[in-house]
Amino acid sequence: MKTKRIISMLLVVVFTCLCFASCGSKVKANVHVMFIDGDGNTIGDTTVTVTGTKSNPPTVLRAAEQALIYLDYEKGYEITADGNSIKAVNGIVEVDETDETNGYYSYWRVYINDEDSSFGRQSITPVYNEDEVVYKYVSDSQPRRDVTTETEG
Repeated sequence: MKTKRIISMLLVVVFTCLCFASCGSKVKANVHVMFIDGDGNTIGDTTVTVTGTKSNPPTVLRAAEQALIYLDYEKGYEITADGNSIKAVNGIVEVDETDETNGYYSYWRVYINDEDSSFGRQSITPVYNEDEVVYKYVSDSQPRRDVTTETEG
């Protein structure tokens, strides 16, 4: 009976160690990162190695920050106040303005492997080995939803 308890305890310890080892193991991703300004000009292009763990994988934002540090722009870069995305690159800053009828915005939109990544925050969107991440500075406008025009009644 005592032998079974010892064996059971040893198995629990071994499986626990294996679990911690797999959760803590490093994950690396070589990611190509590019920044394109509002005129369509490439203002930065590099490949970085981003590290993480299986439980906290490499993210788009970490790849962008590493690329921005490497590119070392004169005017630097800035992260949004909530820490979830890129706000500015080399003085090109996101904008959010309104007038009487429209909202105007410009921001750094992210594409991963030519797919629009607007579905998730950059700080949690994972990247994988050989991913291509492109930040494009885009501008657009939409009618405001918080006002009504005279024709709407």
